[in-house]
Amino acid sequence: MQRVIIWDEVSPINGVPAERVLENRPDLVAAHGDIFLVVDDYNRVNEIQIGATIAANYGMEPGMELQAIADAYMVKKQEEEEAAKVERMTNEELQEEVAVLSYDVMVCQAAMNGGVAAVAVELNEGEHSPKYNKIRMWYNRGFWTKEMVGMAVHLGHLTDTERVEIVGE
Repeated sequence: MQRVIIWDEVSPINGVPAERVLENRPDLVAAHGDIFLVVDDYNRVNEIQIGATIAANYGMEPGMELQAIADAYMVKKQEEEEAAKVERMTNEELQEEVAVLSYDVMVCQAAMNGGVAAVAVELNEGEHSPKYNKIRMWYNRGFWTKEMVGMAVHLGHLTDTERVEIVGE
């Protein structure tokens, strides 16, 4: 869990003397008394922030105390991290999206061809249609229904024998 510390401009930051930090960051010298640090559970500084800059960037009220700005920043940062988690799709969700989109594309291609099914592929004994493995995986993971697998047969992407292998009936 991260927390904030108001920097006294004397204490070292992650082992670097304060003088050296200030030497390399003229913006911090100009912000004298308006600096806070974001620190992790191991007391490592992850961020050096200037209160006035944070207040301006986040539309905070003018004249807020530095501690209040730092606390509000941490709340906003947590909200942004939570929102980012919601926006990220898991690998499983991405696979499901691909499966559904693949089905939609298959149906749309057939519709664009006037309802004509895909060109049937001649298969030798023990061979499968090019889309067999993907369709089987999508069905086994619950991304495709029996009806969708049946439509793949109707559109020429699978044989009826392959449909039976996949759905079991």
